[in-house]
Formats: sequence, structure tokens, C-alpha cells
Amino acid sequence: MKLIEGNELEFECNGKEFATTLSNIINVTTYIKADDAKFVLATQKGKGIYLIGSSTDALACAKIPGEATKSGTVKIDAPTLIGLLKTRADCLFKTGGGQIAFKEKKGNFKAQLNVTEFDADDIQMLEHQLVGRKTDPMPKDVVTKLRDAVKRVRLTDFYGASELPIIFEIGEKIMRVYCHDEHHVALFKTKVKNSTPLKSALPAKAFSVIEKFIQADKISFSVDSGRFRATGADFTVSIPEGQLIYGEVGQAVQYNKALDEMKVMSAMTFDTKAVSAVSNMSVLSDGETKMALAFSKGKTIMSVQGKGGKVSDEFKANVTGKPMDIRVDPRIFMDLFNKVSGIEIDMNFYKVPGAMSAYRLVTKVDDGTLTLVGTYDEAK
Repeated sequence: MKLIEGNELEFECNGKEFATTLSNIINVTTYIKADDAKFVLATQKGKGIYLIGSSTDALACAKIPGEATKSGTVKIDAPTLIGLLKTRADCLFKTGGGQIAFKEKKGNFKAQLNVTEFDADDIQMLEHQLVGRKTDPMPKDVVTKLRDAVKRVRLTDFYGASELPIIFEIGEKIMRVYCHDEHHVALFKTKVKNSTPLKSALPAKAFSVIEKFIQADKISFSVDSGRFRATGADFTVSIPEGQLIYGEVGQAVQYNKALDEMKVMSAMTFDTKAVSAVSNMSVLSDGETKMALAFSKGKTIMSVQGKGGKVSDEFKANVTGKPMDIRVDPRIFMDLFNKVSGIEIDMNFYKVPGAMSAYRLVTKVDDGTLTLVGTYDEAK
């Protein structure tokens, strides 16, 4: 794509397609609060029609199907165009004299809006944002696995009220995607083939806003100067990397490996029906109130006593090792266990030297392994 100076554009495209693509671009450029977002329409005769959104923190560019008969670049009022075109079929567009005029090919609909000239200096600045480091495309099945893994590991920061970043480490044969804070970890590991190595972190929200763009067969990812870039044949998305709030890249992986080498104090297997009971009990938790979890041979008792009342339930459980009476945050517990499917849950409990003690469960998901870790306190 080449941005060409000039304000006399002519092209034909589907109005609904124009509006949908422009809406997706707005979502990318404004997912971080942006007062400086601008939106640009560019055409290149015989080659394509492009919609671009940019701000200090993000950029998105997408090619839409259609035919351009004159080249140029103008700044547009994106929300108004979306409102006018979101239900329209094929339209003819023409700009000139500081306005864009368009009409539906079949029917009587027509409209006219103001546009702003985009000069050579503006074009140079925007082209600088569009250029990124070239990398080999990531196989489509790896991209699909990454998208699915992000949804599996997303956690909530109940104590800091921040959006926890999703960290991904993709090697040629192994992919790890994880999310963590000081109280819980979700880690997904799976095998991949012929992937392009990539290591970065992004806010979970960022994945949701770029997801509509990463459907293509060939997508390249790169990280440069703190920015994450995804590029396909018809799109480019550039957003800031996620800021790690707790620890460093790889820390959760090392912590999980450390648990592998520790002795299991106790182990428990119980029915997943217990998870819904915890969900009901959590209504009495005010964020400071912990859930009591006491288990011994053959049974587990869960209870919460808060300022508004108390509740308890008892379940059959297969317990091995030391009987325990511990306290867990029911919000953390639910954040982890809502990710588990199946009939039974297997949990292991560890005493971690110099840190909060931990419970862990490992479950198979599709062709990978999902590891979930939470922390607990022993009853006083």
C-alpha cells in the first residue's frame, strides 16, 4: 500500500463492509483511552481502498473489497460514516472540495459529509507508523491455538484491580500462554509445528479487539520498541505491549517447575458439583472473608462466615496424605475452577518455603495441558 497525496478520490465498495471494518479499526485505536485518534480513507487507483485509524498508542489499517478509480488520502469523520453506511449495499463514493459524497447504486440513498485534507507531512508521519520489522508468517493453526489459549488463561486481579496481561512464549515446538498475579496462575502448554518464535505480553482486552483482524491464512507477528504488530495481506495492527504488573516473563513457568520438585503434602479428588457450591457461598465474601476448606479421609467441608451470615456444605472426597484445614479466597478459587471441565477435580497441596502455600490442579484440554495454581493460608 502507498499513501498518495490528493483529495479527489473515487471508488466503489459495499457500505456495510466499509462501516464494519471502520468500526473494528475504531475498537483497536481507542481500546486504550485516546483523545488524539484520527481516521483516514486512502485509495490507490486499480489497487485498493484502505481505512486507517491511528493514535499515540495504537494503529490499525485494513483493505476493504472494492474498486478505486482515483487515488488520494483524506481524513474522515469515522463515527458519522459508520452510522450512515452500516446498513447500505454497494455505493459509489467521490471526494472533492472538502467533502465526500456517496450514493447507493440501487435506490435513492445519498449523503454528503465534510472531510479534511491530508497533506504530504501527514502522510509521511502515518507511513512511518505503518512500517514495521518483517518476520515469517505464523502457521494458521498456531494462531488459532494462541487465540484459544488466551481465553483459557485469562484471570482477574481481585486485589489490584488491574488488567492482568497475557504472556505468550512461542517456540518452534512448544507454546506456553499464561496469566498470573501474586495469588493465582493459569498456564497452558501445547505442542506446535514450524512456528515462528515469539515472546511478548498483551492485555487480554487487546486480543479481543484485534481478533477480528487475525482470521487470514498468513499472519506475521513482531515485537519492536515495546510495540506488538500483527500483519496480514490486507491489514496491519500495532499496539503497545502489555505492562507486567507482577514479576517477569517466565516467572510463572519457573514457579510451576518448582512445585514439580516439591513433596505433595496432601491430595484430594472431589466432584465438580462442589464448584457451584463455592459460587453460591461467595456471595457472603466481602473480599476479606476467606472460605474455610477442611478435608480428611472421605470428606471435604466448605464454609464461609461473613458479616451477613454463614453457610457450609459437605462433599465426599478421596483424600490422601495429611488432613488439612485451610483458608482460600473464594473469588480466586472460582476464577480458577471455572476453567475446569469434567466430572472430578484432582488437587495437590504444597508447602512453599518463603512464600504462600499453594494448591494446584493439572487438566488436559484439547491437545494441551492447563495448569491452575492458587494460594492458601493454614487455619490458625
